[in-house]
Amino acid sequence: MAELIFDDARVPKANLLLNEGDDLKILMEDGNMMRAWGASTSALGLAQRALDFAVEYAKQRTQLDNPIAYFQAIQFKLTDMVIGIEANRSLIY
Repeated sequence: MAELIFDDARVPKANLLLNEGDDLKILMEDGNMMRAWGASTSALGLAQRALDFAVEYAKQRTQLDNPIAYFQAIQFKLTDMVIGIEANRSLIY
């Protein structure tokens, strides 16, 4: 995001992409899209970090003398997390 300033810039009417006065409406629509994209990418990063922590925890935590990462139920949960994160990553890209 950056501020653009065009002092006394003249654009011929034939070169206008929008009607005069529509600039604020377009700016607000683009701003809403950028806010949604920013929020979704932040959420994706948080989800990825949560998955990283969950995998590390599953490797360290033991039950019955085995890391819980060896248990199928835990593997299913981690797999569901990976699938959700990758689906969201694909939607964002």
